[in-house]
Amino acid sequence: MLKVLLVDDEPIMLEGLRFMVDWNRLGFEVCGTARDGEDALELIHQLQPHLVITDIRMPVIDGLELIQRVSSIGFWTKFIVVSGYSDFEYAKRAIQYGVSSYLTKPLEEPELEREIELAARRIRNELTTQKDQNNKFKYVKMEMMSRLLLTRSDEVASGLQEQLLELDEETMFHCVIVNRVDDPFVEISEESVDYYDACTAALFGYASVCRIYPFSIARFCYGFILTSRTDSFRILTESLEAFAEQSGSHFAQPLSLAVSRTHTGIRQLQSAYMEALAAWLDDPVSACNRIRYFEDDHRRHVDLVPDPLRRTLLQSVESGQIESISPSIHRLFIFFCSRIGTTVWIEAFLANLKLELLAPISRMGGNPGDWEKKWCTARASVSLDELKAQTIQELEEAAAWFANRRECMKDSIVMEAMDYIRKHYRGKLKLQDVAGSLHVNPAYLGQRLKSQLGMSFHEFLHSLRIEEAKKLLRRTDLNICDVAQRVGYSDAEYFTEKFKAYNGMSPSVYKKG
Repeated sequence: MLKVLLVDDEPIMLEGLRFMVDWNRLGFEVCGTARDGEDALELIHQLQPHLVITDIRMPVIDGLELIQRVSSIGFWTKFIVVSGYSDFEYAKRAIQYGVSSYLTKPLEEPELEREIELAARRIRNELTTQKDQNNKFKYVKMEMMSRLLLTRSDEVASGLQEQLLELDEETMFHCVIVNRVDDPFVEISEESVDYYDACTAALFGYASVCRIYPFSIARFCYGFILTSRTDSFRILTESLEAFAEQSGSHFAQPLSLAVSRTHTGIRQLQSAYMEALAAWLDDPVSACNRIRYFEDDHRRHVDLVPDPLRRTLLQSVESGQIESISPSIHRLFIFFCSRIGTTVWIEAFLANLKLELLAPISRMGGNPGDWEKKWCTARASVSLDELKAQTIQELEEAAAWFANRRECMKDSIVMEAMDYIRKHYRGKLKLQDVAGSLHVNPAYLGQRLKSQLGMSFHEFLHSLRIEEAKKLLRRTDLNICDVAQRVGYSDAEYFTEKFKAYNGMSPSVYKKG
């Protein structure tokens, strides 16, 4: 139901407006009345009506000044102006302020109803558009936060994220993972925007001291980043206890929380997420223990799988080495079966492993959203053997995609690498530097250079430096030490050694001609 406010300094006119129109039929309720512009302005602040019907000539603040003030503070309230004066100047000024209609007294009921119906259509259209825009903005923020939680700190591009999320390197926050008490591994909500609104509503009472940023990762990992203007543990516990307490009414089921330690700065988001995940994996919280805070002994869940084993598997996928996937997964599951007893933990680990591939997929020009849908849709529980076969199939498919993308890009990558080397050969240059600038694996880039150029990265770098040194020796009066430094060698003896190897003579002999 839309709200309408009636404003007129004549009591009879106010009563007439109230009863002349069948407001309910038109989809309105009269939320208030005012007899001057000052009272009307206060009521507009309090009630935020969708439509205001106001007289022009009123004491204290007239109708046009009222409209101007409301417009200046950003309210999008619609106005219908009513006046006994058919003055063209009034009408012109009213139109300038975005007034929906300008009617003259005495009012005719059909004409008034027609204008109200027209205003109602405009209001509903704008409300629908605004809701769609708000939902899109919420979705963008959720997606951005979800991506940041899976991004290494050295890859965080802070500008746009800081602007949209209002996070910076001074922001203090906690990461909170939210789960159902009755079944922690069932999705909380099918609609991410509904989840966003429910989280916000559940913490509404703490909006003055906390800001909430919901996220959604994988099929059962929901949560939010809770920022605070104070590092007071009391404020944190109060707000989280209130959230857990009120969550049943907003989500239709009681929720449990796993909470990270206090972190500061946008680059600590992934660390906070891993802590919350570790606290949750230690023992999914129950109805009698609704909130679990991260402790040092929970870290074993983060560090449980040796990093080399995880990195080897990820590198095999990113490098397109399909034949390496199955053996790597086999070794991983042997480790799982010998050290870890819960299928839930294994599912969570594999979900995060696959989500780590979203960033390189995006860098290679793929659509990470498509892969996320494929990997993170809700599925029935499976045995370990089925989970292993499913993981092999998914990661082999991803490896094949990477291999195909790299084949398409190989010539351009080599050209870009050569350009980068030519621009930076004078400094301390490593293969990792070049690979990092191109967002590719160093080992892969080294192989591509060897295959395309017939020489290794270091051989190409030395040959380029020596060719540039030859130009300087012939065209300038620089001494050997200066030439060596100009082309990237800090040690003149090492430069001389390399020069001889490529030209069969020393730099001094070459300079003399």
